[in-house]
Amino acid sequence: MAVSKFLNVYWDGGIDTFKDADVGATIQVRTRSSHSYELIVRPDDYDDDIYVLVTGKCPVYRIWGYISGLEAKNSNYLQTHGNRPAAYFVPKIALKEISELASKN
Repeated sequence: MAVSKFLNVYWDGGIDTFKDADVGATIQVRTRSSHSYELIVRPDDYDDDIYVLVTGKCPVYRIWGYISGLEAKNSNYLQTHGNRPAAYFVPKIALKEISELASKN
């Protein structure tokens, strides 16, 4: 909802839609509970979608920025944590300003 409001794009209220876009036709929102966490993009995520990192807990969230799936799938970002399969953990420094995405909508 936070990204939808920021971008002024309709949000249908859907949750747990997994591979479907969260906002608009191609925006995937990835929420992490800690502001220190990075954006997660998995190998089977869509290359053409946009992935937005949001951190925090209700009622306070921070929108960090965005990156395309293709750009996120950089071998330098590939990591494993715990017993989970490898995924791309994109550092915040690699994200584009969310205001750039807002100007495209």
